[in-house]
Amino acid sequence: RSLKDSDVHQGAFILTHHHALERAVLENAEDLDGQFLVATQGESAKIAVRNLRRDANEQVKKLVKDKLASEDDQKRAEADIQKVTDAHIIGIDKLVSAKEQEIMAV
Repeated sequence: RSLKDSDVHQGAFILTHHHALERAVLENAEDLDGQFLVATQGESAKIAVRNLRRDANEQVKKLVKDKLASEDDQKRAEADIQKVTDAHIIGIDKLVSAKEQEIMAV
């Protein structure tokens, strides 16, 4: 079977659209890589905040053990530490979300 002009045009059309699709997929992959990186960094930041919470709570427990603070002081301190932790986690989530939106807008 010989090639007709319509076959050549159809092939060129398919190749053009294939390359456009490839570019779109690659751009989307870059966006996904960026989103993944942002999410990973956000998760690392939240882990660091939680580790700081753990360390602070351990210090408070040591104060109680050493009789430098009461158990009521410990409960108040742990509640305050948790509030600060929650505020930082929310802040990190907002930053991650904003950055993901920025990546998707590009």
